Amino acid sequence: IRPMTGSLSWASLKLPTIRGTVGMDVSKAGGRGTVTVTIPANMTAEIWLEDGQIRTAGPGRHIFEFDSN
Repeated sequence: IRPMTGSLSWASLKLPTIRGTVGMDVSKAGGRGTVTVTIPANMTAEIWLEDGQIRTAGPGRHIFEFDSN
């Protein structure tokens, strides 16, 4: 998952897969950003944040913060 929001202050995605729906919400304000991802059971995801951090997440809901400057 690699959100690239550019000048958008928020974005949302729900992507149906054969294992369940992958969800992502991104918001940016005041130089900080937040990515919330929902990963279905039996899946892992690599999340590339806009400040260069790369995180790995398993099933469930996860929240990551990043510098959006």
